[in-house]
Amino acid sequence: VLLTRAYIEKDGKSIVSTQLGRSVVDLLVKYFSDIMDITFTAQMEDQLDDIEEGGKDWQRMIGEFYKKFVVELNNAQSDSFHIEIAPEISDQKCDKCGAYMVVKTGKYGKFLACPNYPTCKNIKSITEVVGKCPNCGADLIKRKTKKGKIFYGCAKYPTCDYASWDLPYEENCPDCNSPMVMKQYSSYTHVKCTKCEYSKKIKNGKKAEKNGNE
Repeated sequence: VLLTRAYIEKDGKSIVSTQLGRSVVDLLVKYFSDIMDITFTAQMEDQLDDIEEGGKDWQRMIGEFYKKFVVELNNAQSDSFHIEIAPEISDQKCDKCGAYMVVKTGKYGKFLACPNYPTCKNIKSITEVVGKCPNCGADLIKRKTKKGKIFYGCAKYPTCDYASWDLPYEENCPDCNSPMVMKQYSSYTHVKCTKCEYSKKIKNGKKAEKNGNE
């Protein structure tokens, strides 16, 4: 959910906050400072323990919490705040009016939009070419599922339905000449054939080859 709503983004194996994510956190701290305090979770766990072990009245605990929370909620909802995020200008020109398109974020991730909206309503999907499709030779595009999981699919879909969770490898399998895919780790890259059991590891620029299952 955090990735889909662009509150965070992946940087290799790490995640980093976006400008939008930091702005949302600032608003939460402004209107719900007690909940955003790092001690809130610990205090809530203690109260829940008291309910389970000590027989504390949970209705009273929730009532005491909600009395303050509803005031904060109403204050936040009545404020006409608006998060302004500086547009990221791309190097692609709008096909209809010639303006440089800007990067926007929608329900399913980032896309390109004309900055002259609503006069010009042109939009484009952002495509990242990662290689060639092993089935037909067309561009292989980095894509995302509705849940934000990354996969790699042929640009000619649905004519070509090739898709893979792993990145394509530049060489074919030396045993059966089939396409190979790879997974990158911190210290090595694991390459394996899509048809047979051939695989190899690439460590620090040196190749350690292995036939068969690992």
